[in-house]
Amino acid sequence: MRGVGVAMLPRELVDADLQSGRLRRLLPDLASRPGLVHAIFPTRRGMVPAVRHLLDALVAGYENLNRKG
Repeated sequence: MRGVGVAMLPRELVDADLQSGRLRRLLPDLASRPGLVHAIFPTRRGMVPAVRHLLDALVAGYENLNRKG
């Protein structure tokens, strides 16, 4: 993080650092446009539990970030 400069990064990658004060928002009114995240997998039939847990964790994580605003 030291000396890297300014970057627009996904909130899920830097949220903990923003909350701890290790990073700070320089342009709080600047934000990327909301979009969709796609998870692609061959079929739900026979889906291993690890993939289901990953998808559930992604959904929960994005819902949590959206609540924080």
